Amino acid sequence: ERMTKLFAVSKGGQEFLKDEFNGDPTSKVTLRTLGSKKPIRDAISRPGNSEDAVTFFSCSRVDDNKRVTLNLTLLIDLARNMPELRFRWIHAGDGPCMSMLRASIPAQLPSNLTIDLKGMLCNEEIHSIYRKEPIDWAMLMSRCEGLPIALCEALSYGIPVIGCDVPGIKEIVNDSTGILLSENPTSEEFIARIYPYLNGPGSVTQISLRRMEEQIRRINSTKIICGIYERATLKNYDREVRACRQRRPLQTSTPSWCQLLITS
Repeated sequence: ERMTKLFAVSKGGQEFLKDEFNGDPTSKVTLRTLGSKKPIRDAISRPGNSEDAVTFFSCSRVDDNKRVTLNLTLLIDLARNMPELRFRWIHAGDGPCMSMLRASIPAQLPSNLTIDLKGMLCNEEIHSIYRKEPIDWAMLMSRCEGLPIALCEALSYGIPVIGCDVPGIKEIVNDSTGILLSENPTSEEFIARIYPYLNGPGSVTQISLRRMEEQIRRINSTKIICGIYERATLKNYDREVRACRQRRPLQTSTPSWCQLLITS
């Protein structure tokens, strides 16, 4: 009753919250999608050429929800099934499952696959990777997401994205921006879906242009950044949130894809 507005950062979150509030008869649940902002506005990622390894990039916390070990499984099987190509996987991020991830890397890694686990990096370093590395694909295999900033950032650099058919991810990953896999993808599905792009000249470039245009439209069509209500400046928003938390702290059980602004 004390709540004036509740902001969801994705359509999935909005639908869930409306159900929780019996259809939201007072229209308090509002959609405010996330976006991303680049340090260098016009920067784009340079795709690899025919002599480069096909490079996959992932950026996330290494935990049970992000399923980074699934990235490893899919890419190892891809390399084994396409020995005529070279592959490279770069992952930025750390977390409680990092030791398990490192232990999962087989001693006999396919000779055509290289892995670079960079650990925790600051956001400036992430953007530097996007600008300097020849990244062909960005991937995120999470079980559940809000509106994943990692994929938003990749899209803003013109990089095709690969994700699972789960809330949040499926709102930005489609045939025009990349490859949307099933909720629990197998290696067979992954290889079958990406194979046409690895054997058709220009395919990745074309999909990059389409998904880059879509991300630009997404960023330009909203007046908010990271769920900030459009009538408030960042400074005012921070002040409002601090004041609200002093009166009533946010519950730690709040789903990751919704953001609360509680006022009296």
